[in-house]
Amino acid sequence: MKILNWLAMVLTLGVIGMSYGLYRLEPTLLIGTPWGSVHVAYLLAGGFAAGIGVMGLFLLASWWDFQRTARRRAGELRKLRSEIEALRRAHPEEVVRIPDRPEVQ
Repeated sequence: MKILNWLAMVLTLGVIGMSYGLYRLEPTLLIGTPWGSVHVAYLLAGGFAAGIGVMGLFLLASWWDFQRTARRRAGELRKLRSEIEALRRAHPEEVVRIPDRPEVQ
């Protein structure tokens, strides 16, 4: 995970440095848009930020799905444990006990 964090930081610094360098070295590099002329460096930085935002939304959706699945499986596990405990209480004579091992709860 540390490697991914460092890679993300290096990529971000690279895009920032490239945008700044592009802006300083080529100040006349403008693209016409419906809102007026915009420098390519701003478009580069804005596109990178939009990509980071979309990636964050995908990560949030993935985390949300993982949490929902984990809660559902935990509920199923609790239900199965309670059913097993009810069966143990209903039929204690059928539970095999090995004398040299501690009892499992």
